[in-house]
Amino acid sequence: MFIIKLLELCSCNWLTVNFNPICTKNIFTDLDELIIIWCKFSDVSKDSCINMIWKNPKRQNVITIPVKINKSTTEEPVRRAWTVMETKAANILNNCYGNWNVEISEDDNILGEINFDFRNIKSKTLSTNSNSIMMNITI
Repeated sequence: MFIIKLLELCSCNWLTVNFNPICTKNIFTDLDELIIIWCKFSDVSKDSCINMIWKNPKRQNVITIPVKINKSTTEEPVRRAWTVMETKAANILNNCYGNWNVEISEDDNILGEINFDFRNIKSKTLSTNSNSIMMNITI
């Protein structure tokens, strides 16, 4: 049986040009454009495929995304992978607000999982005061 090693797992809003996470957090709202689940792997001794299984707050599988992971090399001993959900897409799913779970697996082996909250903005108020804009948000 072949198992690769999961080194890091996080949720974030954006990736750098080198595909590293920035703006890591575990609470998102519909003001966020993207929810990214990012992983770093090592010991990838052969080309492999992992699954990122997104589960809604009711723990129902929403989507399973297969991600190909290339074999590690001396020059690149670690591999990165990520999947993205646009919050507008999440908004149209039934009762999508709450605690989500994303499971990372290879074959039937769970390598790791991460939870994050997706919250509804209950009120948005914009007011202008001379040259500045103030926003009051309640979550």
